[in-house]
Amino acid sequence: MLKRGILLGCFILVLLFLIGCAGQSPITKESFTEDSDTPQQSSENQPESPKEKPISNLFKPREPTAADFDWSGGRCKGKKGTVPLTAYPISPENIEAILPYGTIDPESGHVTPIDHQYYYPKNREQGPDLYDVFAPADGYIVSIAKRNQFVSEEGGANPVPDYYVVMEHSCSFWTYFDLATSLAPEIMEETGNFPDDDVFASKSVRIPVKAGQKIGKIGLRSLDFGVYDAENNLPGFMVYEHYNGEPWKVHTVDPYDFFVEPIRSELIAKTVRSSEPIGGKIDYDIDGKAIGNWFVKGSGGFPAKYEDKNWRNHLAIFPDAYDPTQFIFSHGNIGGRAKAYGIKKENPNPATTGVETGPVKYELINFEYFIKGTNAPWNRLSYAGQVASKPNADRMEGVALVQLTEPRKLKVEIFMSKTANQVAGFTENAVVYER
Repeated sequence: MLKRGILLGCFILVLLFLIGCAGQSPITKESFTEDSDTPQQSSENQPESPKEKPISNLFKPREPTAADFDWSGGRCKGKKGTVPLTAYPISPENIEAILPYGTIDPESGHVTPIDHQYYYPKNREQGPDLYDVFAPADGYIVSIAKRNQFVSEEGGANPVPDYYVVMEHSCSFWTYFDLATSLAPEIMEETGNFPDDDVFASKSVRIPVKAGQKIGKIGLRSLDFGVYDAENNLPGFMVYEHYNGEPWKVHTVDPYDFFVEPIRSELIAKTVRSSEPIGGKIDYDIDGKAIGNWFVKGSGGFPAKYEDKNWRNHLAIFPDAYDPTQFIFSHGNIGGRAKAYGIKKENPNPATTGVETGPVKYELINFEYFIKGTNAPWNRLSYAGQVASKPNADRMEGVALVQLTEPRKLKVEIFMSKTANQVAGFTENAVVYER
């Protein structure tokens, strides 16, 4: 009995020791209060210094996927859900115009509708660092990157610093800035320097910020801004796996649903869009119809492992962001370059073109924007209350022949410098797209 009691006592001591070890957090972990809106760091168990974190390249395989998107990388332990945005990204007196979600810039790799807004400052000529950029709500900066090379058809060195910042405001809600020309000194002190030889050098950080706190500066260019909610899945994307390389896309939400008044009204008053949703729209897929985003069969869409100029495999057919009566045909590889054209308004509506329609000829045109009420041309940079489009009769460019062979398969061939009457049918150059 004595021997059995001694053995039992030793077992209990070992068990208590193991339980005690398991309850201790390593010094590199953060502790959180589960009922708080944002993570709370323990003063006893501080995370490792962001300066010690390795630099990674965002062009490498990324997790999570679009279906289980978490921009905080599992480090947030507070509540999920949206929060009010209570501060301006840029002071309104410094904003010339805001361009909505859903624009395109094929030459810069944006073939499908763009998932962020563009805040154009009043002055873009007097150099970088002219205007302050602010955190729109309390939270944490969780990722910062510096882009050292243009992402475009031309590529080349970026002559002005270009910073990308992701802010966590809950465990499922983030905002994003891009194209900032500098970071605030206190932010740079936390991150340390970025190398100049990586295309896109990023650091995973956890820096607390308050609404209205200065994050950096902008000048010479627009500020990209977007809002993303992991609990909101855009219905106009058919296959989420096609967005694993840019998983935030399927969770893009209208910023104006979250800004408080009077900020919301003042930003809307600067936005060049008169159709709802005023913040813009990026998801146009209708199952079994030609409208929406398409990807070369087997290309992976936005693949998790970045491939240079992967936008060459993209195709988008969708309403223009400023004039929804004008459809856009945006293609990643026309003569070796990404380009976009208008579709002649007399052509069949892509939203009703289905398998039963058979081959359809979309006549590709150039068009111009003008300001309603004045008929003055719009330069795409300054504010305009209502914008419409008109075709340039002298700029007919070619024909896109498309056919839905299956509900999610689209056969496409481009005939540049041809008229509809000159296109008899598909040749061996046709390409199959999917979604």
